[in-house]
Amino acid sequence: MPATPARSKYDALIDALDAEGERAPLRAVARLRKAGASAVPPLKARFDAAKHPRLRRWIANALGEIGDRRALPLLKRAVKDQQMSVRLHAMEALEKFGDRSLWPVLRPLLADPSGGIRARTISAVARLGWRQAVPALRKQSLRDEKWYVRQYAAQALAALGAKVASADLVALREDPSKAVRNAAEKALRQLKA
Repeated sequence: MPATPARSKYDALIDALDAEGERAPLRAVARLRKAGASAVPPLKARFDAAKHPRLRRWIANALGEIGDRRALPLLKRAVKDQQMSVRLHAMEALEKFGDRSLWPVLRPLLADPSGGIRARTISAVARLGWRQAVPALRKQSLRDEKWYVRQYAAQALAALGAKVASADLVALREDPSKAVRNAAEKALRQLKA
């Protein structure tokens, strides 16, 4: 009979990440965060072996909470995962690092098939104050097919103090969506203040 591989002290916590709902995974994430950097290698190993996207998404979440830079290569790969929930959690994990050098990794998410990921990425960029994103956000504000993504882009341009985008925001006052028109008007007032 073959020997069963030894389980690490983190295996039960990592197993708890693969549960329905959010309560158990969030408790496990909190305990893994307390464990700190020593939990990173087993989390990385389980991510690569995980077939179920739910486990991959919560591992990405835990790695972001821990904040150990050894997780960056895995998280950079995870923003390209086939599953939307994994990409979203990986992007949110990368946001926690707050590192401007991660903009080239996050920028492709502005073209993600999921409007939610596009909007969430725009929101993250605004919160982080990444002014290098302004040219991409200007394009997003005018061209995105989803009204809520255009709305987020208008809000982000104002939050970043992008006066260079004033003409774009003026154009958005004619957007078919009332929410976008209102966001553009508010953004223009913010930029003038």
